[in-house]
Amino acid sequence: MNIEKVGILDSIKNSHSLRIFLIFFLVLLLQIPIEMIRGVLSERQNLSRNVTEDITSKWGKDQSIAGPYLVVPYQVEITEPAKDGKILTRIETRHAYFLPDTLQALGNVDCEVRYRGIYKVPVYQLNLKVSGKFSEPDFTPWGVSEDKILWDRAHLSVRISDVHAITDSATLTWNTESIGFLPGVGETNRQTSGIHALLASGRARGAHDFSFDLKLNGSQGLNFAPLGEETTVMVESNWTAPSFQGRWLPSERVLNDDGFEASWAIPFLGRNYPQTWREGQGLDEAIATSLFGVNFITPIDHYRMIQRSLKYKMLLIALTFATLWLLEVLFKFRIHVIQYLLMGAGCACFIFWNWH
Repeated sequence: MNIEKVGILDSIKNSHSLRIFLIFFLVLLLQIPIEMIRGVLSERQNLSRNVTEDITSKWGKDQSIAGPYLVVPYQVEITEPAKDGKILTRIETRHAYFLPDTLQALGNVDCEVRYRGIYKVPVYQLNLKVSGKFSEPDFTPWGVSEDKILWDRAHLSVRISDVHAITDSATLTWNTESIGFLPGVGETNRQTSGIHALLASGRARGAHDFSFDLKLNGSQGLNFAPLGEETTVMVESNWTAPSFQGRWLPSERVLNDDGFEASWAIPFLGRNYPQTWREGQGLDEAIATSLFGVNFITPIDHYRMIQRSLKYKMLLIALTFATLWLLEVLFKFRIHVIQYLLMGAGCACFIFWNWH
């Protein structure tokens, strides 16, 4: 009887099915410490996002610059029937938008890393020189007579996504005149942030050369809109890990240990909006989707590394246990369940070590 019991116990101990079941159970058991790591990771990521939002809200967020563009108001007569059957005529002011023939932007981006505890955020200071040329605004395609054009209310606008990060006053050089910029994009689209310069006394008439300097802070990314018929953008920076984004990649770029230089040359045929349009055509979305530029990424993101480790955690542990089980089968020696457990714990520690 005892011999039979011993035989049964030996058969149970040597059962491959039971061994596989125990290995599967250990794989599930080890998900507990790994899920605890995932919980801590989620907490750290939320804290990292909060720190990033806090720092960038004070220093300056991801900057997108669209402009300059010329806004010229004009009047139209609108007739409509009244309740008593008479025809009423009212005057309504609308706006026409004109983009530059040529647009050049030269930006120098001085990047640094701001720390708060264990978290870090890349921020930058931008020195931007913008220049170009406008041709004379042409209203003839819309049938607007000269006497209906309000030249004295024309203005030049530049859209900037985070205007609070402007660090110095800006002055527009309009041919040979100097005109100071004012807050906001003007009397149109007041919900859009930016700056504008008034072109009173008929300064918007005729063709004009323009230029201005812009100094502002930002973080993580810098983008431009190709508003010129020919748009040329050059950016140089001391950041060594750029990630070029948007609808166009640089036509030329140089990366080295001191930073990078990149340039874009974009014709207006590659975008989905014209050089001139009138108010109400709703081209804001088209302009927003035409942005291009660069993100200043962190080369080694520990949170991304641990996320990758967690994605393959089951495969890592399963392959480790399968290797041990094959050693048992092929070489006919036993590995204790505790040894399996210790090996699995080592895999969990490896994931944790990848983080730190």
